[in-house]
Amino acid sequence: MIEEGDKIMVAVSGGKDSWVMLSVLNALRGRAPVNFDIIAVNLDQGYEGFEVDVIEDYLIKEKIPYHMAEKNINKIVQEKNSGGNLVLFM
Repeated sequence: MIEEGDKIMVAVSGGKDSWVMLSVLNALRGRAPVNFDIIAVNLDQGYEGFEVDVIEDYLIKEKIPYHMAEKNINKIVQEKNSGGNLVLFM
């Protein structure tokens, strides 16, 4: 499925699933019969206690190109819910 020259974006949330996907693709990159690149992307959603630096330090250590984006979704949710009328469906 991965072809020569592909560039694969891995969304890294800090959860186990994204860490495993990133680790597997990074290991495969060294052994695959084709050359491909990966880039890790993280979205800091503004939640208290989210440790962006842990993710960034790992990516730097592993020499994985990355992009860190910020969008304070938490603030938007809090503002919209201030009247108590927000209903979340899951």
